[in-house]
Amino acid sequence: MSFLPESVGWYLTLLIVTWAFAPLTRWLCGRLPDRGATVARPLGLLAVVWPTWILASVTPVPFSTVGLWTTVAIGGIAGWVLAVRRGWVTRDWLMALAIAEAVALVAFIAYVGLRGYTPRITGTEKPMDIAFLSSGARATDLPPSDPWFAGETINYYYLGYFVHGAIARMSDVPTWIAFNLALATTVAMTIVGAAGVAFNVARTQLGRRGAFGAAALAAFFVAVAGNVYAAKEFLADPRGTINHAWWPYPDDGGIGWNASRVVIDHGSAQAETINEFPWFSFLLGDLHPHVTSLPFTLLALALAVNLLTTRWRDRTGDRSQWAILVVSGIAIGALYPLNSWDFPTYLVLAVAALVFASGWTRQALQRVGVLVLASVAAWLPFTVSFVPFAGGDKSGLPSALRDLPLVSRVLTTIGAYTGERTNAGEFLSVFGITWAVAVTYLAVAVVRAARTDGAPRIPGGAIAAAVIVGLAAISLSAPVLILAGAPLAASIWLLARRWGREPDSPTVVAGLFAAGFALILITEFFYIQDVFAGRYNTLFKVYYQVWTLFGIGAALAVGLLWREAIAVAHRALPRVALASGVAVAVAAGLVYPLFATDQWTDWAGPRDWRGLDGLAFVGETAPGDVATIHWLADHAREDDVVLEGPGCQYRVNFGIPTARISAFTGVPTIIGQDGAEGQWRDQQPELKAQIEQRADDVREMYENPQSDLFDRYGVTLLYVGKFERDGTGEECTKAGPFDAVARPNYPGPGWTQVFSSDEGALYRRDSGA
Repeated sequence: MSFLPESVGWYLTLLIVTWAFAPLTRWLCGRLPDRGATVARPLGLLAVVWPTWILASVTPVPFSTVGLWTTVAIGGIAGWVLAVRRGWVTRDWLMALAIAEAVALVAFIAYVGLRGYTPRITGTEKPMDIAFLSSGARATDLPPSDPWFAGETINYYYLGYFVHGAIARMSDVPTWIAFNLALATTVAMTIVGAAGVAFNVARTQLGRRGAFGAAALAAFFVAVAGNVYAAKEFLADPRGTINHAWWPYPDDGGIGWNASRVVIDHGSAQAETINEFPWFSFLLGDLHPHVTSLPFTLLALALAVNLLTTRWRDRTGDRSQWAILVVSGIAIGALYPLNSWDFPTYLVLAVAALVFASGWTRQALQRVGVLVLASVAAWLPFTVSFVPFAGGDKSGLPSALRDLPLVSRVLTTIGAYTGERTNAGEFLSVFGITWAVAVTYLAVAVVRAARTDGAPRIPGGAIAAAVIVGLAAISLSAPVLILAGAPLAASIWLLARRWGREPDSPTVVAGLFAAGFALILITEFFYIQDVFAGRYNTLFKVYYQVWTLFGIGAALAVGLLWREAIAVAHRALPRVALASGVAVAVAAGLVYPLFATDQWTDWAGPRDWRGLDGLAFVGETAPGDVATIHWLADHAREDDVVLEGPGCQYRVNFGIPTARISAFTGVPTIIGQDGAEGQWRDQQPELKAQIEQRADDVREMYENPQSDLFDRYGVTLLYVGKFERDGTGEECTKAGPFDAVARPNYPGPGWTQVFSSDEGALYRRDSGA
């Protein structure tokens, strides 16, 4: 089993990085019961990458594997010396680290076992993901080169690819295996991180046993559970649900794919929106930013809880508090280059936690300023080079606003959504499980708070607001105004009552629910104007955030409700009702991971365990391509540019992906998959206009290997493989065939063959040609 050495090397590298920077986590998260043990891995990954990344971004010093290992050595030695001197190395802390590592290892091995059935990196948008991962794994200059647009750098949220590319180069694992190991690492960090946030919040009020229960439930709700759609389909047709294939075709049935396409905006250009959830993402296996950022959003939540529970008023003379704010800001700021959608949400949560803990004072504002400034400044090299895809046409704005940079940018980025609203069935099909827990908890909490205050009196303003919201919901056909608005109001009311008190578990639960319901309401009326029409992409990215917030909030809410039920010692009914409700919720959440996972491992033919080599499937059809990729990965020069057939997005998805040489090696080509580049370059009109021209130039260069175009694009390598010789056999004619490659003695003078295998031949341009 050739995957085993790579897997062991990869995990040992993760282990070294995690434990080297464990003292940093211990110092940063000192207020948490586990001292940050459950988020030590994502923080360690940032700690090993950021110093070398920032140095290579602002100085001529190249990004290198030596630099990464040097960072580990310096950080590890300094951290552990400090930990010993300060007495941090205690049995409890080491036990917490060991437990977190054990859970991570089990999750990692389990996902590797699952991924081994479908390791191929050919379908959906995996070619894009492997291209960015490969580019990051070989980068020396930053930003990394765009492997599908020679001469330009990546214009995407690339940090997730870059982090895993760093581990690939440190452990010497090829990217076509590292891709699947990166997925396993993400799954493991997500499970441990979700459990850790819930444990840390619950520990002081629910005790050790209750905290472990909340942790297990949070890991399930966030990382494993499916949505209500799957449960509904199963109840309606159990046998049909079980026996259906993962993909909906040809009859559009099944839960595998369809569970992620629940909300339909009829009449919109992109009517079928996306409502992915983590287990769907883990099965599909696209290494997208919204997936790789998951553990880091949980790190941001853990830091927010740490800020919330820090006794800021008692530490006004402690300079270390400013260092904690700076490092917390750097970690939270990483969300912008990881997945820019996450950054504002989790920064606002951290700011809210800090203000809630500190009070609304001048010192609190100073702390907020330091946190925000650090989060922005630390990642400025990315920010200044990244051109967001969002932003509309300024021609529709009044002339007085067009020349106001910030105002015009906001007005052309944020749009008012006036299309079809999410109906109640769609909303509950996505969030029904955690929504039911949230509503139950909030109702109990509000009633209990009202009783504590004496006879409840509903203010006239509240009644008027409820009437207005109800009328608006009816007139706009927007039931989510009530389904999310009512619990949002309850959450805010509970938070207001806790202002000025010692923050505790109910504070965090109310905050998580408030944030989630507020985000849901935003998507009902506003969206980001990007390359996708309507709220298609906005709903996708925002709902993904809400899934995490609700998952942890629901797990904690169950723990607090159980404590309330136990307090009613003379009545068994509350405990029975709660236990039954939780059992139903878990059962409903298990439908998708049980049946969809079984379908996923069965869809690609015989259910055989194939290992982790994502290239092996390509080798069955085009062994020459695979052999060339292997050779080029070992022998490519830093400044190489390879000529290969252009790519078409979503074509040849389940065979050989187009633009495959550049994708799997990271060596840039003139133009890769056109649809992807069109999205990334949407706000760079000059570059976007080059996409089709580059494809035409590639055809001319294959026809005339002595063309001056080789100098223009800096091409050093020319590849002739299956597509270039025979074409794709589908509608991507730009990928080949190129008739000239069949000529005798092709490509002629000025070229030397450096590798050949089966149908693949690679030529290097002679110096001075």
